[in-house]
Amino acid sequence: MTTNILGYFNVEGQTEPNSEYTVDYGTLHKVETSDDYGGILVGLHLSDDVMGSPVYITVNEGTDKEIKKETFATHSYDSYMRIKRAKGE
Repeated sequence: MTTNILGYFNVEGQTEPNSEYTVDYGTLHKVETSDDYGGILVGLHLSDDVMGSPVYITVNEGTDKEIKKETFATHSYDSYMRIKRAKGE
């Protein structure tokens, strides 16, 4: 997944309605709940200091079952060029 020009990106997914899920991204460890339709939507920002970073979403389904998905966020071309211009490169 790639960012927009400002370095922001969304992680989207689908699970059971009102399920608890955890987002792990860098130092962020955030517990959220899916919406009434099971939708997951998390907005994050990729630091200008890195080219990319993994994002982990874990959905807890019952006491013994969890589903963990990994994705990787990278800067889009426009975001990369914005960073280069800001650094004077």
